Amino acid sequence: MDFEEKSKGRGRPKKETSVEEPEENLGLKYTTVELPSNGKLGYPSDIQYRDILVRDEKELSMATERTFSKTLNNVLKSLLKDDSFYGDLTIYDRDFLLLWIWANNYSTIKTVEYKCPHCETKNTYHIDLTQVDIKDIDEDFKFPFPFTTSSGEKISLKLITTRDEEIARTFAAKDKNLDEAYIMLCQSVNFDTVIPLSEKMKRIENTFTGKDMAFVRGFHAHFKYGLNETVERNCSGCGEVNRFTIPFQADFFLPTLQSGFTGSV
Repeated sequence: MDFEEKSKGRGRPKKETSVEEPEENLGLKYTTVELPSNGKLGYPSDIQYRDILVRDEKELSMATERTFSKTLNNVLKSLLKDDSFYGDLTIYDRDFLLLWIWANNYSTIKTVEYKCPHCETKNTYHIDLTQVDIKDIDEDFKFPFPFTTSSGEKISLKLITTRDEEIARTFAAKDKNLDEAYIMLCQSVNFDTVIPLSEKMKRIENTFTGKDMAFVRGFHAHFKYGLNETVERNCSGCGEVNRFTIPFQADFFLPTLQSGFTGSV
């Protein structure tokens, strides 16, 4: 059963169409998939991607733990027919695309090892990627989202993008005391004028109250959309419910061998 058929009833199924590229483009097939942001964030509501090639697998396999995230983004970007707005893509749309493309290129089943916190039994769970819940962006979401701080300053908030993520990663690499998640949170705050990130962080730290920052965090929690990475499975040892997130790590996005090979053509 394909992704679209099995996703029915577990979040909105996405429409997919395929188109063959001309011979001068090596005959690559591009597939169109609808993003869960539905065109509300300033970029198209759907996107075209090609099949994963051996060169893409090779690039991923050569990535180290330190370089994997950047490599994965580079590979995903190269899969898109139009990558001009990749930096504006939210991390929620990006993660949806990752799961979608990998599920449609390889096995839809991924194996996750998880140690039960109740009895310490090591469980092996087989996660069906076609059954991961997908949530559309909130219909009431405004882009950008207006917010007035406790001091009366009018600012706006935006969702975190792949560009924000890369900037935060680079910024944090220069200062080990900085947390990437916090930097991205600051990146999502827009003042009336564009200022350097370091200045923006200082301004937030010196003018925002704890209540203001709680609102910013609440904004991202409330308007999170796309994949629900949290899954629940019963422990094979004690029967308690184990709740864990799908691990977006290097080995998760490497291809797995398919069953059913007979050795004949």
